[in-house]
Amino acid sequence: MTAKPLTPIYRPYDPEGDVGLVMDSWCKAIRPPRPVQVRPFTTMTKERFRDHRALIELLLERFPPIIAHPVDFPGQIYGFACGGKVGPFRVLHFAYVRNPWRKQGVLAGLLAQIWGEHVGPGYVTHETKLTKRNLKLWAKLCKGYGLQWNPYFVAFSGG
Repeated sequence: MTAKPLTPIYRPYDPEGDVGLVMDSWCKAIRPPRPVQVRPFTTMTKERFRDHRALIELLLERFPPIIAHPVDFPGQIYGFACGGKVGPFRVLHFAYVRNPWRKQGVLAGLLAQIWGEHVGPGYVTHETKLTKRNLKLWAKLCKGYGLQWNPYFVAFSGG
């Protein structure tokens, strides 16, 4: 049974207050206990992971995430999305919704915040096991365009 949709408030990313949840959830998603779940990081060494963490920090600067939270409590985070538009393309670097608030419209609201109109081709630069589950949802939200996994699109996301 799907829960009733939430009506979160959206706010900009606070690098000092939000960095813990954002970095922790992103890093755990790309380096799970069983590395075969995520590509291309199946053999990620500690050094490559450290370098990738630096890439995430750079993406957070260039594409500050949008944070979803309850109306009366901005410190309690439902989830966040990091991405935006790069030319004609929609780019999603990473999105995360905390487990108790999944399937309640939080992800759809976050995508609307970072992209505005859900039309046109798009790319996901960080694929996790949840990315695959959400591809159908994104295709529906994006009016049939959907998103494709393309880690190399990170290179076009610079400023």
